[in-house]
Amino acid sequence: MDEKSLIEMGFKDGQVIFVSVSAVRPARKADGHGPASYRLAPQIDKLPMMLLLNEPHFENLFNLLQQLSNLNLSNMNLNSQEHFGLKSKAKILSRNVWELLMVIPTNLRILNGLENAANEPESGDFSQFFKPCSPHKLMYCLQVVEHLSDQSIMNRKPIAHHGEGDSSTTQSDEPSPEFQQMWHQKFISQGGLKHLFEIFMSGSLQLKDTDEWNEWNQECLAYLLRLLSRFAVEDKENASDEAKQSEAKPANRQRSDKCLIPKLKKTILDTMVIENVLKILMSIASDAAIPSCSLSLHSGSWGRAEVVHFALAFLVSAAYSRPDVQPVFCSLPNLATWLKTLVLDAPEPNVRQEACQGFYRLCLGQAPDGTTGYAFLFPILKSLLLYLNTAQGMKSTHKQNGDNMPFKDSYGAGCMDYFWLVCRLVEAIKTEEQGQNTEEESQIDLNELASCVGEYIKKKGYVETRHNSVEDDSLIGLLHLMVAILKHNTAFKCSTDGQALLEDVCECLFALPNRVQRHLPKCKTPTSRMAAIDLLVELAKGSISNYVLLHGKIMKQHSKEVHSPYPWDYWPHEDIRSDCGYVGLTNLGATCYMATCMQHLYMIPQARQSVLQARCSLNDYQGTLLELQKMFAYLQESERKAYNPSSFCKVYTMDKQPLNTGEQKDMTEFFTDLISKLEDMSFDLKELVKSLFCGVLTNNVVSLDCPHVSRTIEEFYTVRCQVADMKNIYESLDEVTVKDTLEGDNMYTCSKCQKKVRAEKRACFKKLPQILCFNTMRYTFNMVTMMKEKVNTHFSFPLSLNVSGYVEKNLMKMNRGEEEDKVTEDPEMDTDDECYEYDLIGVTVHTGTADGGHYYSFIRDRLNQSENGQDKWYLFNDSEVKQFDAGQLAQECYGGEMTSKTYDSMTDKFMDFSFEKTNSAYMLFYERCKPGNKPNSSPVQPDKSDKDIVAKQSEEQIGDQPRLKFQLTEDLADWIWQDNMHFLQDKNIFEHTYFGFMWQMCAYLPTTLSKNEEDRKKIHLLSAKLITSFVLETLIHAKEKPTMLQWIELLTKQLNQYQEAGEWFLNMMTEDDWWPQEILIKCPNQIIRQMFQHLLIQVITQLKPRHVHLYHHPLTSLASSESGELQPIDPMEIGNESCVTRFIKKMLAILNSGVRANSKNLSEYFMFLYEFAKQGQEECLFLLQISTITAMIQFYMGQNTQDYIEVLSDDEDDDVITLTEDKFRSASLEKMITLIAKLVECSRTDRQLNLSDSDQACLIGGKGLPFLYNQIKDDINLKQTCNLIFSLTRWNDELAVNIITMVFSGISRNGSDYSQREPFFKLLSLLVEFAGGPPGLPTFTQYVMQHFWQVAEYCSQQCLEWISQQVTRNKLIHMWILNHMDTWVESYLLAQSNPRVRSAAAQLLIALVPSNNFRQAYRNSRSIASPMKEIHLSNEALIIMHQIYGHLLNLLSRAKDYADISLYGFNHLLSYFGLMTFCLLGRNEKLMFQPYFKDLWDMFQPRLSEPPIPTNHNKQSLLIFWYQVCIDCCHHTMGF
Repeated sequence: MDEKSLIEMGFKDGQVIFVSVSAVRPARKADGHGPASYRLAPQIDKLPMMLLLNEPHFENLFNLLQQLSNLNLSNMNLNSQEHFGLKSKAKILSRNVWELLMVIPTNLRILNGLENAANEPESGDFSQFFKPCSPHKLMYCLQVVEHLSDQSIMNRKPIAHHGEGDSSTTQSDEPSPEFQQMWHQKFISQGGLKHLFEIFMSGSLQLKDTDEWNEWNQECLAYLLRLLSRFAVEDKENASDEAKQSEAKPANRQRSDKCLIPKLKKTILDTMVIENVLKILMSIASDAAIPSCSLSLHSGSWGRAEVVHFALAFLVSAAYSRPDVQPVFCSLPNLATWLKTLVLDAPEPNVRQEACQGFYRLCLGQAPDGTTGYAFLFPILKSLLLYLNTAQGMKSTHKQNGDNMPFKDSYGAGCMDYFWLVCRLVEAIKTEEQGQNTEEESQIDLNELASCVGEYIKKKGYVETRHNSVEDDSLIGLLHLMVAILKHNTAFKCSTDGQALLEDVCECLFALPNRVQRHLPKCKTPTSRMAAIDLLVELAKGSISNYVLLHGKIMKQHSKEVHSPYPWDYWPHEDIRSDCGYVGLTNLGATCYMATCMQHLYMIPQARQSVLQARCSLNDYQGTLLELQKMFAYLQESERKAYNPSSFCKVYTMDKQPLNTGEQKDMTEFFTDLISKLEDMSFDLKELVKSLFCGVLTNNVVSLDCPHVSRTIEEFYTVRCQVADMKNIYESLDEVTVKDTLEGDNMYTCSKCQKKVRAEKRACFKKLPQILCFNTMRYTFNMVTMMKEKVNTHFSFPLSLNVSGYVEKNLMKMNRGEEEDKVTEDPEMDTDDECYEYDLIGVTVHTGTADGGHYYSFIRDRLNQSENGQDKWYLFNDSEVKQFDAGQLAQECYGGEMTSKTYDSMTDKFMDFSFEKTNSAYMLFYERCKPGNKPNSSPVQPDKSDKDIVAKQSEEQIGDQPRLKFQLTEDLADWIWQDNMHFLQDKNIFEHTYFGFMWQMCAYLPTTLSKNEEDRKKIHLLSAKLITSFVLETLIHAKEKPTMLQWIELLTKQLNQYQEAGEWFLNMMTEDDWWPQEILIKCPNQIIRQMFQHLLIQVITQLKPRHVHLYHHPLTSLASSESGELQPIDPMEIGNESCVTRFIKKMLAILNSGVRANSKNLSEYFMFLYEFAKQGQEECLFLLQISTITAMIQFYMGQNTQDYIEVLSDDEDDDVITLTEDKFRSASLEKMITLIAKLVECSRTDRQLNLSDSDQACLIGGKGLPFLYNQIKDDINLKQTCNLIFSLTRWNDELAVNIITMVFSGISRNGSDYSQREPFFKLLSLLVEFAGGPPGLPTFTQYVMQHFWQVAEYCSQQCLEWISQQVTRNKLIHMWILNHMDTWVESYLLAQSNPRVRSAAAQLLIALVPSNNFRQAYRNSRSIASPMKEIHLSNEALIIMHQIYGHLLNLLSRAKDYADISLYGFNHLLSYFGLMTFCLLGRNEKLMFQPYFKDLWDMFQPRLSEPPIPTNHNKQSLLIFWYQVCIDCCHHTMGF
């Protein structure tokens, strides 16, 4: 009817289409016939779907299904493949016919017939509809029955569609719920259920012994069992929602142990013969589990898993409905074999899962009336355990997809579901029976079973690998089974066998591989490791001996002696070897050229073997060869992601200089230089380079006028290919070997004939190397722009290259006897059987411009192929290595242009935007094919799931070449595997699964052990030691630690709960200060340092009540002794009685152990000491007794530190870095000053400071007070420095004077450096601004002003600016400055040559006026000519302003001396006159000027009036002042 099908129109199933009925349709060409869509709709009974419902079409569809299903090919002479193909095609066609039946409406004859058969007793004959001989029609009728029944009780939606949407052609509405329920009940009452059960019992749909089980019979049987399981059980209205789920397939194994089982109805139970029903159900399940042909194509919607599901569902309901089922079922002789078939041998994973779910419900289900299936548990468990040995010996059959990710539950027998079921049954065993013990229970000895499983675990082989591993299901199952057994607290757990098992499991988890035993450990995948960890937890749970044993093994892993120091933010999983099995090279800045070259060389097996086995004959290259061998060994054996080639760059030289890692180089130049050096290293390497890379090129000149030929030979390693104006590599090779005619003025002079002749010149390939390298000339020099440019045009190259057309014997036809140049040739050059076919094995791509960019490579693996025989290509991009699709080589390497869609907002359209690719091939590597081998073919090696093939000491064979041995020397193997061991240990520890295990070890397991107080203390101390070592040694170094806060809280709780734990913690760090130095000082993470500092303070606070009286021993013991004689006390003995004070002394000693390199991290260190001092007077006195002030000041002054520090680098050699002053950061030392100030004040008694001689000498000793001077200069916490000065100078005026002298000396000493003088002025401000305070403080303001003007001579501007700020805050300074104007105003306002100083002096005079409005108005005035605003001053301010103004008027007589242009310039008096102009607030100020008019005139005439200079600012400012003062005062103009 329609013109095109929906598929032809491009529509997809489920696609949403929006149709606009108002859209204008373009006119069609008139042909006399309109389209089908314009015609009238046909009648309903003429539609194709309605026609198919009529006879005989409808019956013919079933006949066609029957013929396709029973297709007999025995009479045809077909091979197995042809037979299988025809059978598969028949199945697909039969499925298409069935789908057609599902699309058309439901057949009315069958639908009405089934309705009437249930509603009318006289017509209740169901045999005409349910005919087992026709499974297709039977299944069709069963679906109609399902449709007519109550849909609400169905939990599983039918997978096969039955056209329910189209069935409304006869009925517009669905039947009412009353009708549905009535029909359902009548169908059962009229014998419909009984008839279905008879069909089931007849076995007509089951597998026949002489034939293969038909797919349609199987599917129909599944549907029949489905309806039986639905109709035969009790009504769901009387059951809970969980019972309604019994017929549905469970979706998840992790489900509740409580599952309700519906019982069968009495009507069906009365007709059942248990033995026969069990026999049929077991036969059905067994036949469904094991297919006769594993290659058969399954095209249906219902599979074998559904058959097993519904068969077991019916069996379970029958077992819970009749008590006689259990003895019959459990006494079956083939029960164990049947269980093995379903649970272990079934190749389909879904079948095994359904079987295990069914047996789980059979044993652990519960009927609505409370009946359980516990009686089935022991017989089934006993039968399953008979095959425990078989299950544990099964191998995983999981396969991998294209992304190297394993598929779970692949086809084939498996043990995963077996172990799941056995574990659930073992867990459900009731160890304490309520009332009776059954005979079966006594036959299952859990201790014996635990011993057996433990032995299996111990003897289990090594299946899992480190890369792309397939999980060992049997090992995982054994571990889970052991956990389930140990949950019953068997005697095995605490026995010696249990402890031996614990050690074995630890080996399975933590055993480290070595060069001999590379397969260790046994558990490598996350699932198996998690299972092993669960077993360790269960073994240690409730057993003190096992916990102590496990604790000792775990503690060894977190001791700093067994591993090198961890870096910060460490996460080894980010640095693990690539899944493809290859190792990258770290880019050190601009070393991508070196990385790509090395990877190409390494991926050539012959080169790798020769380099690893080479012995250097020249000392000049011995270091280079050693580093190259180390690099290759690392690439082959390492478990890390990438190798750091810094040591190679140090020894390798180009142009007699080591490689500069920040300088970009050309990859071809480096490649040529490298192989040249390899030739010089040893004879073997020279032969290798010659055989692999060296070719011979001949330059031939053939004379056309004489019979002579001139021929020269040269070697080449790379072939330069032109890219510009070339399409592909063949055109470039044509350019290399192009014929050039020498004629005319360019004729060739024949050396033999001694005359000019015409000749043809051509270059040819005489001998081709094994590895043919091409250098595409992508860089050109533009003579117009005089710049280097990159050619990004399209340039293609094939995967298989034929170069036979470019060799000499095919290009040149000549007689060797007539050659002019007699050249002794290598006989290997003239091999007639030489192959000229080459396969592409590698491409180096350059992305970027001619000025800079990046290199990366695509390289073919020549040792391994994929399972389908295809070549494997890999992308080597610095440290990243991953598999690459060779089909993308053209897109990635050919260059050219690419087009993308860009949205144009102006046209509201997507426009095509083309631009040149910046990535294109720069070097090509081709390998010669062996004679007889096809291009692009290489020997197929078995594809190993573990990519460690490239990391083994392996032997491989390439074509006809001898086997290659990638054998490492003893030293190299030991070196690389030592690194691997450390890395793999770190990888096992730094993972979230292990962190969770440690949480159970530290937080959960101790709570399950003994309740005895003594044992609890012992366990708690062990737990505290473990968590402390784990957190401080491992966890804080991890990059991913989301639960860090919880760990710190747990650690704090553990250390504070028992004082013994806290004492151990402090004693541990007293003996070894590794943790304080690493965490509190060297850690770059401030949050970590703060948490550790808080932890220390909390531990000390918790121990204070018990230890505070020991802080001052032996001083307190001496004071309390009976002897009155005072004995000299060694300061080193003070505080040795308490772990707290010993730890504090150790912390102070850290200052002398080279911490200056980390001085920027010392904030938390000094904060810790300060927090300790804040705890009380006893702590402060102790710190004073051990000379804390002296230690900190000496550290700061650098008296006990060396002039250099050692910084450990990744290289073997240590770098020495000298310390400079800028290494100190003032912010990190602020708390040090705070602590010193607090300790100084705490030492005071009455009016004296009881400081030791060393403390006083450090604080205030030395010439110029060096400590105070340096800390002020470094601007370290000036506020606390001020407090320190106050504490030192109370009742000590002499020291106050010295300090002020030192401050002003510092100001003078720093000269013109404003930033260095600034801290001294800040301190002066703090000293003079302080008001009040304790008695005894000296008057710093007075001392400051006594020295102020002396210093002002050196830094006038800064002093005047500072004093301007102080006069507004300090009345004493204000009064002093105002009263001494005679001493400073003229000097700084007039005599000073610096205009900024004169401006600062003017600002100071303005600041003397106590009026904010007056000061602000002066700051805001843009020029002296700006109009004056009315300012209201108080009487006090007005008096002071008049005093200042009067003083300025008095200076008029001396100001004329500074008007000399030749000496002072044109703007010397600008500030002076501007200030006086600003003071003219009213008439009074103008009248004050009258006595000084003569002085003003003397200044103006003649100094400023002549000569007339238009830019004389002095004259301008004077005239402005004169103008302002004459306004409203005309008598001021009488001088004119």
